[in-house]
Amino acid sequence: MSSSTRAALAWLVVLVISFTSCDAAVKPWACTSVCSSNALQPQPANCQQDCPDDVCNPQLADIRGELLVLALGSHGKTGDVTPSGERPSVCCSECQAAEFCNLWRWCSSPVGCGQPGECTRYMQSMRYNSLLPYQRFGPANNKTCTADGRWRQGMCSLMLVQSPADANYKSQGPSSGFVSGMIAAKLQAASGCPVGLTAAACSLCLATKNPASCFSLMMRTYEFQPQNPIPASLAAVCANMSSPKLVATCMWCRTRDATCTSQVLLRHADNQAAAEAAVKCVLAFRQGEVASLATCSK
Repeated sequence: MSSSTRAALAWLVVLVISFTSCDAAVKPWACTSVCSSNALQPQPANCQQDCPDDVCNPQLADIRGELLVLALGSHGKTGDVTPSGERPSVCCSECQAAEFCNLWRWCSSPVGCGQPGECTRYMQSMRYNSLLPYQRFGPANNKTCTADGRWRQGMCSLMLVQSPADANYKSQGPSSGFVSGMIAAKLQAASGCPVGLTAAACSLCLATKNPASCFSLMMRTYEFQPQNPIPASLAAVCANMSSPKLVATCMWCRTRDATCTSQVLLRHADNQAAAEAAVKCVLAFRQGEVASLATCSK
């Protein structure tokens, strides 16, 4: 028996014992140890348990929905990424904050989660080239599969389900290594809006010329604490364009080209008329009528 197999069996035994003998409110299988250390004291010290709140509704299960962010920790957040990955409490709290997210999933197993080869097969099959949503690994922390192709410990995924009945329970119990939870408050849709959208974002989109495009862009442009946050109001800017072609061009700019987003849309975000003129320039650039995208940023 290999060392990784022995570690996995030991972890399963701990989980089963914890699951059957501990206070249900504690849910130790949903927690991780977060420790601090320094050069004078290289061994981890001041370890504390990090657990999701009750509102997170953690379950010992691999629950799946529509994927918004594959691996939250791979996009980095100072102070919240442990040596083994993202904190479960942060996984849940980011789902609470993100538009459309109402299902979070966190890998608790030290040997990885899911079946051998599952992570590797997923990454090999990915052909999604858009910048957003984050359906691939990001550039930081835990951006690879385990040696045997599983999802790494600490990986946090953000997802959307239309209702609890819509949730796909891939597995239940400790075998998969995943802990998942649905945010009850975000399973209810505000009037006129899709499930998972906050009331503020709902009102913003409903006030545009094209609410459906605004909803779509809100879903596709979740960002995990970027260095320079991009306002959600850009979705309204795109949805208020005067023609479907300009709406589509604006959405392309926001989701497919970081330079176009930062140098064109953000520069004119406070002036709808200027934004529309800039997006018309982007359309001309994409049609080969303008030589450089930089022209559109003026």
